[in-house]
Amino acid sequence: MLAMSITKDEVSHLIEVNNKALMNSFKDLLQDTVSQITRANEDAADLQMGKIKKLKHSEPHRFKRKANEDQYKFNLKLEETVDNVKPAAQKSQLKIINSEPAEGEK
Repeated sequence: MLAMSITKDEVSHLIEVNNKALMNSFKDLLQDTVSQITRANEDAADLQMGKIKKLKHSEPHRFKRKANEDQYKFNLKLEETVDNVKPAAQKSQLKIINSEPAEGEK
């Protein structure tokens, strides 16, 4: 029968290595969670800014001619489409980038 003897220093070393690995795992998990929360907050802020812009542009304007009003509405929709694509492009959100030009063409 073989008897394995582990010294106190070896046990301490193994515990230290295990603790470091555990702390690194916890740190990685915490960083991932923070980045997910940050992304969610940025997305929510972008959505709110979009709504604010819509409200700003929804106030009634008076035009002398119907064609001027139509051009104004078209320009607002075009601006909204471009504004939606910019943040999506920065975040590489391809679904939005691909759908917005089609929306703008409508």
